[in-house]
Amino acid sequence: MIVNTKTYAINTAASATQTIPEAVEQVVSVIGLAGGATSISATTYTVVSGTPAAGQVQFTGTPGSPSNTLTFEAALTANGLLLVTAVPVGAVRASV
Repeated sequence: MIVNTKTYAINTAASATQTIPEAVEQVVSVIGLAGGATSISATTYTVVSGTPAAGQVQFTGTPGSPSNTLTFEAALTANGLLLVTAVPVGAVRASV
């Protein structure tokens, strides 16, 4: 089976809930980039389906019920960057 993924660059809002531009079937990875004028720090989040704790992000979508919502334990800082690698709807196809 071939699974195509797509990486989305999302400008963060000052909220615990962030939105992927389109519904996806599965989130593979989430990396947050935040920083000021002199440095940038990267945070790799573990994707969970339940209530997120520190260092985790909740994604509840499935192939049968895609979603475009990510929920973090606490509000993110506005104007950060999330790099979300996900499986878009219809991206799974049989191997050739």
